Amino acid sequence: MTIPYLAKQLFQTERPQLRKVQKAVMREVRKHKHLVVISPTGSGKTEAAYFASKVWGGKTLFVQPMKGLADATRERLNVYEDRIHSGKQWVLQHSGSPEDPFLKSELAVTTIDQVLSGYLGFGGGSFMRGKAVLDSNLIFDEIQLYDRTGSLLTLFRMLEDVTASGRHFLVMTATFPPSLRKAFQDTFDCGVLLMDADEVAHEIRLKMETGLQWQDIQACTEKQILICNTQKEQVAFYEDFPDKERLVVLNAKLLPKDRAKVEEDVYRYFGKEAEPNDRILLTTQLIEAGMDVSADVVWSLPAPIDNLVQRAGRCARWGGNGQFHVCTEGYRLYEEELVDATLAALHKCDGALFDWPLQQQLIAEVLDAPYANCLSDKNRLTFKRSLADLDRNALIRNIQQISVIVSDTQTAEDFTRDAVSVHFGNEKKLRVRHPYKLESGEVKKAESIQIGDTVLIAPESVCYDVCGFRFTEDASTCATFPQKDDKTVKTVWEDYEEEPWLVHTELVGEIFGNLAKKAQRKGRLSGTEKDLKEWSHFAALHDLGKLTEPWQAFIGAGAVPLAHNCYRPRNNRMIQNLRHNLISAEVLKPYFSAQWAKLEYNLLAQHHGRLPTNARELLGSYTFISDITQLVPHPLALKQPSLALKSKDILTPKDAELYGTFLYLEGCLMEADRLAIAVAKRRSLTLSRS
Repeated sequence: MTIPYLAKQLFQTERPQLRKVQKAVMREVRKHKHLVVISPTGSGKTEAAYFASKVWGGKTLFVQPMKGLADATRERLNVYEDRIHSGKQWVLQHSGSPEDPFLKSELAVTTIDQVLSGYLGFGGGSFMRGKAVLDSNLIFDEIQLYDRTGSLLTLFRMLEDVTASGRHFLVMTATFPPSLRKAFQDTFDCGVLLMDADEVAHEIRLKMETGLQWQDIQACTEKQILICNTQKEQVAFYEDFPDKERLVVLNAKLLPKDRAKVEEDVYRYFGKEAEPNDRILLTTQLIEAGMDVSADVVWSLPAPIDNLVQRAGRCARWGGNGQFHVCTEGYRLYEEELVDATLAALHKCDGALFDWPLQQQLIAEVLDAPYANCLSDKNRLTFKRSLADLDRNALIRNIQQISVIVSDTQTAEDFTRDAVSVHFGNEKKLRVRHPYKLESGEVKKAESIQIGDTVLIAPESVCYDVCGFRFTEDASTCATFPQKDDKTVKTVWEDYEEEPWLVHTELVGEIFGNLAKKAQRKGRLSGTEKDLKEWSHFAALHDLGKLTEPWQAFIGAGAVPLAHNCYRPRNNRMIQNLRHNLISAEVLKPYFSAQWAKLEYNLLAQHHGRLPTNARELLGSYTFISDITQLVPHPLALKQPSLALKSKDILTPKDAELYGTFLYLEGCLMEADRLAIAVAKRRSLTLSRS
């Protein structure tokens, strides 16, 4: 499919009027394997990226910083697929929509958290996601929202492995300081498109204000957007504003169904097809990226320049004249130094046109030094230590959220209700409201609350209204949160006809070998034929640790050693301190090759998930079953003393020469294991029906 034909189908016209950035990307994407696109907000970057994905062909991940942006992007891209009659669809993968948990689809929209956690090995099945990342062309949108000292540096490290696999990437943003641009060019030899001012005829006038004055806002009869930094500021303005019928309130503290209704109103009054009106959108930083909305007048509380450029992108977005008011008073949600530097720079521009050249000038003035410092050799050394320690908060972003459910009962069923997220800083407010947690299927009073917990509280002293969920000091009572519309049903791995250990081992080795050979043919693995044969052999023995006497007793095996647990009464205490993956790695250690010893060890040791690097994993003594010599050709020791896993043995992304290969092979092993189990299930099902 040619690009001209693609453009005609996409825009449904014989003579499509492509935007500047779309023409430029179509021209440059064939010249460069990797491309950075710096273009104004609303200039058509998403469509340009879509063109790039079609030029590349093959597997592509479209990566957004937030779930809401991913949802909207998937819908948008699938409209384009329908228009060109491709017969393909983009799937969605994030924590709220696990359509493709392992990112195996040819076309997928996901979040940066999913991509980086897969690469780093965090979470269930993460190594399979990591393998998929190395296999994919990547499009990164709104990169300015990535954590500067966390996810951005991890992205650099990840792209070193991605590009080594021969994949392409495209980075899009409106706020890219020169130091970051240079870092991408120097590291990846990528092309850079710094676009001129967009062809949209509009003028946005910058006006500095002390704070939000509801009298001025009420007097204005045009559409307005008010962007607060906190819900508290939102609520205060809402309560003070007399004409509440004009307000549309959007924030992250709304339940999913309510938020969807509010977003419908947002597009009804502020979307591209909206009629002239006097509505006021009262929102938070949610509006900064991904929402294609506009107003004649935009008010913003203090923020760094990159955030303000995004906020200004909602002003006169499709032409005309607009006013962008920046307030100096308000909660400093962001880094104090960046906010101060931004406001100082903006004061010198009060009354000026806030156009694209001025925005780029301000971005360079305010952000170039912080990004240069972030990318400095000294900071990269600190980052390498984070890699070695596998500190998730330092490598991706510092997640400090707690999910809260409101219910007047305390049953397990209540934990299937919708929830809102609150910051961990509200932990004390939650504790005084006597929260409950669900533990092993039982509802218990929460003795402690940790980051990531889901807690249930009674409706008293909390509020939920048009401004969302919040704590109150009075005796107000909010409504019980509703049940989820689509109750998530956890898939249970149904047990199957008892599968002998040897059968499973042989099947995993065969499947793994086929996957590795396929990867080698496509240039994704650099190992020799001998290496692949060796890796397949060790992969086949991934469950060797299950041939201990306690493990087989735990499984419930009889005369024939089994590979997996069956539905039988079990005593978990029988296998405490006997992690079979670690036993497999330790027992086979003497047989690993000198060149690949650390890789082969970790292939087995980390098969069931990322091992921590800051703990010594103790293994008690164990004895193998008597007939192991008939199953395993090596002269393995039948008895093993206690041992300890050492942090130096654990492979992490700091091991640059090995990590990409390890990540791919670990994904292959996990995939082979799952496929082998699926084969066994189908086989047992066939037998039961015959």
